[in-house]
Formats: sequence, C-alpha cells, structure tokens
Amino acid sequence: MSLLQEQNFYINIFSSIGLLIALYSYYVKVKYLKNPNQFRAWCDINDKMSCSKVITSKYGSGFGIVGKLFGENSSLNVSNSLLGGVFYGLQIVFTFYNENDLVQFFGFSSSFLSIVGSIYLAYILYFVLKDFCIVCNLSYLVNAFIFYFNWTIFMNNLN
Repeated sequence: MSLLQEQNFYINIFSSIGLLIALYSYYVKVKYLKNPNQFRAWCDINDKMSCSKVITSKYGSGFGIVGKLFGENSSLNVSNSLLGGVFYGLQIVFTFYNENDLVQFFGFSSSFLSIVGSIYLAYILYFVLKDFCIVCNLSYLVNAFIFYFNWTIFMNNLN
C-alpha cells in the first residue's frame, strides 16, 4: 500500500467516524428542540457536561456568527453538525481523487479550516459556555486526525 493509499484509508476511517458524530449531534439537536424537558442524550452527564446545552446554544448553528450577520432564522444559519456532515462527506469524496494536486489542496485547506473552527468552538465551549461536551471534543479530535493525514499527503506532494 502506497503512502497516499494509506493516508486516504485513515482519512476515510476518521471521516466516517466524523459523519457518525455529526449525525448523532444533529439527532440530539432535533430531539432536544422538539421536547427539551423529556429528551436526555447519553452525552448529557450533568450541568457542566451537557452536549444538548452546547449543541442547542446559539453557537451550535453557524458557529454563532452567521446568526448575528444574517439573522437567527436565516437559511444560511445551519446547524454546525450539518456543516460537519458536509465536511466529512467531502473528505471521503476527496480521497477518491486525491492523486490530483488541486484535490489535495482542497482536502488540506478544508481540513485546516476545520482546525480553525475547532479551536474557535473549543474556546467558546470552555470559556463562554463553560461546559464540557464529549461529542464536541470527539469531533475536534477527529478533525485533528483528518488534518494530520491531509497535511502528510500535501507535504509529501510538495517534496
């Protein structure tokens, strides 16, 4: 197995995990918003460790930025979990065309942006919401792995 094939394999594994996390996160958001008093997600451990609290906060859609710019009800203000699902899906698609330099650049660039977004959301999580979200932290970890494997492909191509 070549280095590119190996890195693509790992990107697919972590992107699949990311898709599952994004789907679960969206499920939690939908179920919680339908019936906040009766739904309890497995990741809701206590008041300071609650994924429902984080996912349904204003920062759970459009990174808390889109709503301020275009309004909370704007069609652009979509759930972060849906954005994550698109990102993870694209990462999987990119692996099928990863011998192309432009595709490698898009894979690397988008995974870099996911790291920037993860750092921003981690800051919001810990310092603004003062919470610990298991699902969120797992997605940050998945994003870090995807970035690492894309970085390896990108840097190997430069040499």
